[in-house]
This record gives sequence, C-alpha cells and structure tokens, in this order.
Amino acid sequence: MNINDIWKDGVAKHIQGMTQAERLDNRTKNCGSFELALIRAWFKADNINKKILEAAFKNTNFDLT
Repeated sequence: MNINDIWKDGVAKHIQGMTQAERLDNRTKNCGSFELALIRAWFKADNINKKILEAAFKNTNFDLT
C-alpha cells in the first residue's frame, strides 16, 4: 500500500486495529532525526518511562500515543 492509497482511504482507517508499537514503527520510515530518536527511546524504555515520554509529548507533533 502506498501513501496515496492511505490518504485516499483515510489515515484513521489505515491505522485502525494497529497496535501503538506498529504505528510508531510505521512513523520511523518517514520521520526526522529527532522523532526517530524519540521513537527509539520509547521502544527501549520500560513501561514507566514509556508513560513519562508519552505524557511529555502529548498533543504535540511528536505524540507517541
């Protein structure tokens, strides 16, 4: 599936049913270096630190939820 198909069908429909980890993994393919580092940190973090990262970037361009 290419990006045009995703936009045509709707992003929400495309990510429906995906886990948080799957959505973040998809974002790593086209993101910048800061966002990539942030996502990699999320994958390496334990559950407590994942929640801290999610709260710190909630409602920003780097939202991890």
